[in-house]
Parts: sequence; C-alpha cells; structure tokens
Amino acid sequence: MPPWLNRIERPASDGKIGGSSPSGGTNKVKTLKRKTKRKNQALFTATLLLFLFLFLIPDYTDAALVPCGTPDNPCQFCHLFVLLNNIMDYFFVFILPVVATGLIAWGGFIMLTAGESEDKFKEAKTIITAVIIGLVIILSSWLLLNTFMSAIGIAEWTGLGSWWKIKCP
Repeated sequence: MPPWLNRIERPASDGKIGGSSPSGGTNKVKTLKRKTKRKNQALFTATLLLFLFLFLIPDYTDAALVPCGTPDNPCQFCHLFVLLNNIMDYFFVFILPVVATGLIAWGGFIMLTAGESEDKFKEAKTIITAVIIGLVIILSSWLLLNTFMSAIGIAEWTGLGSWWKIKCP
C-alpha cells in the first residue's frame, strides 16, 4: 500500500482521525483503492486493445473480402464460400495470434504483479492456461483435418491441390 494512502485523514463526527466507522475509516480507503485499480485496469486494457488493432494488424485496403461485383466478374453463389474463407483466414492468421499474445502478456503481467496474493496468481495461471489450451485445440484441429484430407486423397481426385483454398470459376 502506498504510504500516502495511509495518511489520508477524514474528519469524523466524534473528533477521531480516520472516520466514524469502527474500523477507523479503512473501508473508505479500500473502496477508493478498488475504484482506482479498476480505472487503471480499464485504461490499460483500452490502451492495449487500441494499440493492437491500430498498429499490429496490417492494413488490407487493397484486398477485398469477396473478389467479385465488377462488370467483368459478377458474383455467384460460390463467392459466398470465398467470403467465409477469407474471413476465417483473416481471423486465424492476423487476429488470433495478436489476441493470444496479448492475453498471454496480460496473464504474465497479472502474475508478476500478484505479489503474495494467491488468488491473483491463480487467475493469471488460469488465463495463460486457457489461451494455450485454446491455441492447441485450434491448431490441432487444423492439423487433423489437413491430415485427413491428404490421407483420403482429396487433392488428387478433386483437382483442388490445396483443399483449403476456394476458387470460383
């Protein structure tokens, strides 16, 4: 606890320093500390998200989500699947790694600042563990699907070559 928070004096009705509560006004100080901590956490989170979305995610103004809609290339039903594929690619390639890295860093920050608080340490450990388990699930599902598609030979009998790329005629 910072020393200046211990020296806060509040006038009490009976002349005692520290307030009129039986605990000597520590509840007000704890409430003030809690509110300040919440504000700092919210400010840190907002700044981190702003930084992540403005500076780390590349700008793709030239790349369209759906490569159709021009007179030379009218949209077809197949372009709906291209749209979904492009959104998933953008999420898995650009958003997921940045968010996972930010959450692991956040968990590490909480772990470093936990001090003697076992609850904060457990919370940080839970965050880091959940992020790692989520990444393992996502990446292993891709690995299993890719192995299955290669094992059944979808690339040979469909002529797709790479099954995860959708190309419209």
